[in-house]
Amino acid sequence: MLSVGALHPRKGFDLLIDSLALIEPERRPPLLIVSNAVDEVEKAYLLALAQRQNVAVTFRANIADAELVAFYNRALMTVYMPLMEPFGLVALEAMSTATPIISVNEGGVRETIRHGETGLLVERKPRAVAEAICALLDDAVLRRRLGQNGRAHVLRNWQWDSTIERLERSMRELLDATRSQA
Repeated sequence: MLSVGALHPRKGFDLLIDSLALIEPERRPPLLIVSNAVDEVEKAYLLALAQRQNVAVTFRANIADAELVAFYNRALMTVYMPLMEPFGLVALEAMSTATPIISVNEGGVRETIRHGETGLLVERKPRAVAEAICALLDDAVLRRRLGQNGRAHVLRNWQWDSTIERLERSMRELLDATRSQA
């Protein structure tokens, strides 16, 4: 299982470790956390938490983009638990590789993930996260469907051309509205 983001308290890795601890040890997947920035105090806290909870966790930092893509491609799922993340690029990265994504139902990830179609959005509660992880562990068809739908969603809606087109359309609408008020 993969989670990606700066190793910082606001990224919710502790929630993920607490959630994994609720899954029976024989079913519990190991966790790989890949970070582009590392807060050493947070890393020590997460290592201690994982040891107390008997959760297997490995950390990798500052890796090449190709290695990150390889990790996404090998992951059974990506779980992303940031606190009120403004956008949620990790979700798009996971979906672009057809890796099923679970994330917290808040902030910008609600813009990128369509619950039940391109990924799973859950409450910020360990039990809810653990249940979503187990749902994907138990259902290869669901993992495949979410992965395929997620990739199609990224290709259809999150390429540079379509993003620029949406931005230009929004700017024209704003300009037209401003002109009509003048």
